[in-house]
Amino acid sequence: MIYPLSTLEGQLTRTVTIVSSELERHDPELVGQYVHRDDDGRKFLWGPSPERYAFHDVDTVKEADSVFFLCPLCFEKNQGSRGTHGVRVTFADRNVPDAASSRGKDGKPTRWAASGTNLNDLVLSPSILLHGGCAWHGFVGSSGIPPGHAG
Repeated sequence: MIYPLSTLEGQLTRTVTIVSSELERHDPELVGQYVHRDDDGRKFLWGPSPERYAFHDVDTVKEADSVFFLCPLCFEKNQGSRGTHGVRVTFADRNVPDAASSRGKDGKPTRWAASGTNLNDLVLSPSILLHGGCAWHGFVGSSGIPPGHAG
């Protein structure tokens, strides 16, 4: 079985850096942490860094700097999305911040060559190998993604 990216809830995304200058001053356990607020002004995230990253959905490969999809191996094993983890793959030459990128076994940021115009004809090179967990190894090609291993 070969799964189209749309079946795997695939989405092309663009990474947006959001910077906070607000430091927590009231909660004793979080004092000195940077505060991030939602659109309604409520605090929802604290962290040691002023930066956080959001992934905005886009329609074209040209606009995107990554793709997110459900793991095809686990999707097949689980017979659907329930209990299936996601995979985010960042693209080469797209200025994705290292802190927001996919990472290799050595912990260093990794990037893939992306071609195509949209989710339906996206091709990534080389193959993708997940470290840990299910250890899926496969290709993203214009005809979809097979659930099994690439080699």
